[in-house]
Amino acid sequence: MIITEEIKQLSEILEILCIDLEISRSQYEDAKQKYEAVGAWLNAEDSELSKSKPEIYSQGSFSLGTTVKPLGQEEFDIDLVCELHNSGDENQSSTKMMIGNRLSSHETYKKMLEEKNRCWRLNYAGNFHMDILPAIPNRIKCTSCILVPDKRLREWKDSNPKGYAEWFENRMLEIKKVILKELKDVEDLPDYGPDIKTPLQRSVQLLKRNRDFVFRDEDENAPISIVITTLAAKAYRNEANLYNALLNIIDGMPSQVDHISGFPAVINPTNSDENFAEKWTTDPEQFDYFNEWLMKLRENLNKILEKRGLNEIGEALGPIFGEDYSKKTIGKYAEKLTELRRKGKLKSGIGTGILGSTGKAIKKSTFYGT
Repeated sequence: MIITEEIKQLSEILEILCIDLEISRSQYEDAKQKYEAVGAWLNAEDSELSKSKPEIYSQGSFSLGTTVKPLGQEEFDIDLVCELHNSGDENQSSTKMMIGNRLSSHETYKKMLEEKNRCWRLNYAGNFHMDILPAIPNRIKCTSCILVPDKRLREWKDSNPKGYAEWFENRMLEIKKVILKELKDVEDLPDYGPDIKTPLQRSVQLLKRNRDFVFRDEDENAPISIVITTLAAKAYRNEANLYNALLNIIDGMPSQVDHISGFPAVINPTNSDENFAEKWTTDPEQFDYFNEWLMKLRENLNKILEKRGLNEIGEALGPIFGEDYSKKTIGKYAEKLTELRRKGKLKSGIGTGILGSTGKAIKKSTFYGT
C-alpha cells in the first residue's frame, strides 16, 4: 500500500484514539503499587506460601502494553500470576486454596476477595480489579511453562505467560529500532501517554475496541483478547504506518489460524498444549462470527479514506469505535492542528502516527479539504 498524506494523517487520528483507550499514567502507577503490595503480602516471610517460593508477575494486556478500558466505563484490571516454585502439592484445588487462604488472612483483601474459575479476584473500590492466577512450574514442557488450575474441569491447564510476553516483544523488535531512531530527531514531542507504542500494540488496541463495540450486545460471541493478540502478532510484518499495519493485520489474521483435527484453533506459540480458541472447537459458529467481524471491519476502515473533512471522518469512525470516542478523537486532532498551525509547525507524522516537528510540511488545506 502506498502511504499517502491522507493515510499518514488517518494514522495520527487513530493514534490519538488509542491514547484515550488506555489507562492513565496515574492509574498505571496506582495499579503497579497495588500489584506490588499484593506480591509482598503473598511473598512475606511469615506467609505460609514462603516455603513454596512464590513468584508474582503480571500477564495479559498490562504486560503486553495493549490495555483497553471497557466500553463506556473507566474500569480496568490487571492479571497476575502467583507461581509456586516449590509447592510440594500437585493437586490443583489445594494449590489454589493455599493462595486464597493467604489473601483472606489480610484484613483488607478478605473483604475484596472473590473466587473465579481459574483465579482469585480482588475487587478494589472504584474502577479496578486484580486477578491472581495460581500456578506451578511445568519444566518438563519448557523452562517458563506453567500449569494453572481449572475449577470446572478439575484439572491443570497449560500456559506460558512469560514466554508469550517475550514472543510478543520479539514480533516488534525491528520496528522498535526504527521508532527509537526517529524519535532521537524529534523536538517538542507531545505527551502521548506512558509509553510510545508500536503499530502492532496500537492495532491490537483498535481491534479490541472494535470487538467490544460490535459485540456489545452479544458478548458471548466476541473473540477473546488473547486470540486477537496472537493472530495480530503473527500477521504483523513490522509496518511503520498504523493504518497500513492495521489493514494488513486484518487481512493476514485468518491465514494464521491453526487447525486441530479439522477444527480451527489458535495455539499458544510458546506452549503447544494450550489452545486459546477452545470454544471454536465446541462451538464452530464462533469461528464464523470471527471471520465476519474481520471482513466488516476491513470494509468500514476502507470507507474512511473516501471521506472528506474532519466531520465526515468522525462520522465514519463512529460505527467502528463508538461515537463518543470518535468525536473526542476528532476534537483533539483538530486542536492539535490548530496549535501546530499557530506555531508554524504543521508537519506530517514521523511514520508511526506520532505528530512531531519533523517531516514534510502540510499546507492548511491538505487534510481532506479542511
